[in-house]
Amino acid sequence: VHKSTKLLNVNRALFDNYLREELRKKNEVTIIEGKEPTISIKQYKEKVNVSLQTISRTETIETKVLVGADGARSQIRAILYPQEKKQFGLISQWRVQSPQLAELPPYFYMIFGKNISDLYAYLIFKQPDQILLGVGRRIQEGMSQTTGTPIQKARMQLLQRLTERVGPINLTVLRRETGRIPLGEIHAGKGQILLVGDAAGLCHPFSGEGIRFAIESGILAAESIAVY
Repeated sequence: VHKSTKLLNVNRALFDNYLREELRKKNEVTIIEGKEPTISIKQYKEKVNVSLQTISRTETIETKVLVGADGARSQIRAILYPQEKKQFGLISQWRVQSPQLAELPPYFYMIFGKNISDLYAYLIFKQPDQILLGVGRRIQEGMSQTTGTPIQKARMQLLQRLTERVGPINLTVLRRETGRIPLGEIHAGKGQILLVGDAAGLCHPFSGEGIRFAIESGILAAESIAVY
């Protein structure tokens, strides 16, 4: 246990809203909101044409440089690397309250064991009385995306392991969440197109952390564009 290591837990919804509000203060930035569009790209020597298509409309944008920051299931990455077999970690977590687990020292717990998961499980203390209890498994594009029996079995094995450690556990589940983290190769992009964050495959393989890499790669992309 590295007691000197500190983790900052961020409310993602508030953080994303903060970023949008900061962008709105800049008159030269246009924000297109709504459901995720279908993206198509034509890349030329000096420019990139991007088509954003939804059920109700299609919008075409011409840009000198395109930055793909569209997450672990990046459409832009798929266009650049169509032959790539995508690998992900499917993460399922519960936000819970538990008097027994709350008595543990408030560290970031990583739990490994083939009988639990082929990836990892974890406990994160979000608030004094709330804990994230999560498990993950490896999947490839095209495999089932549901949190079916493998995830449920992994969660039961995790609870059994914790019960062996602290005794019988009472849980109140406040919220269930699922998500993906990228596993596999890292790609910075091609030509006039840059990839950042999860779209580039930037994710800590041990902790599943991605937001720090997204911020740092975004800064590097901005600095590179500024001198382009």
